[in-house]
Amino acid sequence: MIDNIKTKIISMRRDRIKSEGYALGVEIPEERRVPLTLFCESPGLICEIKRKSPSKGDIRFDLDAVAQSKLYYSKGVKSVSVLTEENHFNGSLKDLIAVKEATPELAVLRKDFLIDTEDIITSYKAGADAVLLIASALTLDALKEMYQLSTELGMKVLFEVHDQKDFEKANIIKPEITGINCRDLSSFSIDLASPIKKLFNLNYEGKKIFESGIFGSWSANVALSNGFDGLLVGESVVRAPELIPSLLGTFPSENRQSKFWSNLYKKNHLPLIKICGLTREEDVYYADKLGADIMGFIFAESPRRVSPSFVRSLPKTKALKVGVVTDWEQDKESLTTLLDAGYLDAIQFHRAPSGKLLKDFKYPFYIGIEAKSIEEYRGQRDIPSIRHLIDAFHKDRFDTNASKTLSPEIITEASKSKPLWLAGGLNPDNIHEIVKMYQPELVDVASGVESSPGIKDHRKMESFFKETRVESI
Repeated sequence: MIDNIKTKIISMRRDRIKSEGYALGVEIPEERRVPLTLFCESPGLICEIKRKSPSKGDIRFDLDAVAQSKLYYSKGVKSVSVLTEENHFNGSLKDLIAVKEATPELAVLRKDFLIDTEDIITSYKAGADAVLLIASALTLDALKEMYQLSTELGMKVLFEVHDQKDFEKANIIKPEITGINCRDLSSFSIDLASPIKKLFNLNYEGKKIFESGIFGSWSANVALSNGFDGLLVGESVVRAPELIPSLLGTFPSENRQSKFWSNLYKKNHLPLIKICGLTREEDVYYADKLGADIMGFIFAESPRRVSPSFVRSLPKTKALKVGVVTDWEQDKESLTTLLDAGYLDAIQFHRAPSGKLLKDFKYPFYIGIEAKSIEEYRGQRDIPSIRHLIDAFHKDRFDTNASKTLSPEIITEASKSKPLWLAGGLNPDNIHEIVKMYQPELVDVASGVESSPGIKDHRKMESFFKETRVESI
């Protein structure tokens, strides 16, 4: 749908340019009259001036571009993105000219669907310090020509990529600043993991900008901890500029999380496999030997509960290690010690904590969701998390999975918003069919490969791996 909108916007621009010129009716200076300011300098927070969008509709229809840019600057922002597309974003070159002349200290990006070198010249005269080039909207030759002219004029380019064809263009041009958008082009859905996965497609150095989907410090921390140098933030700071100090606070490297997500997505296979409820060293060894991607260690009332000393005693493994908790505060001290020392890589909240805790949580995490009904699931699906682990409901959460059954209705609903992570009732006998049916990104097994709670059966583990990753899937 958004691809059609993109095509429509570009077509409308071409038609208007034919009748109104590249300034689209705006009076542009004959010569540039404002200084060039370096775009995307440290800290790399780019805040957007945007009144509406095709995906969100009206954001702040009456937004005063100059007042907003001054507010951003007062809070420590050094680079702004100004939407100049009129029909779908309610922007204008008037905004760009006014913002740059009112706040010449700010580096201003012209964000629009630019089509040729005349757009570059117009942007320069209007006062842009940088321009957006959308790889999917332009041929390789046009991108090369527009990129070269922008550089010759002293402007930076934010080179935006989405799919494999875009990455092929980027790897030829090797732009200084590359933006990867986490918004899906067909559904408008946000997947914060998508840009992290896509980073591996780039074969050159340079600044990488994470675009869209940043609504607080936890999501900013995810992006900056997993390979990105900067953030382009739109809707959230337009609606709530008070978020800016917390976003800026994620830039110092000492405030970063571990690279849990980038390390996870380096693994070039699907589905990912998590073995949970490990309590014995020999089972940890065997899970790692079989190729487990994540190992889960339970810190909650359960026959599979382990001690911090057990986790500390384990050797370094290829698999990532996750602490599974239902009450963070109960084990906060020991868990933070394990996370800070690298004995654990992330936290799985098996019962969603308070929004305040998640908002300020400085470690990688994801949320486990158990729901008895589709209505109960819908009440939890907006809990902030890169991934939700959809777990079959059982009244005794960590006692046994034997009677747990995944709900097809809930799985179908969950798959609409995030790649599926599934747990509960999985075993060597059903995993092949479940993977074939639902195509999950990750599967999580505990009792399905046990001889008794916490005691893994190595033959069952081996069978589970074999049935999960058979070539026919």
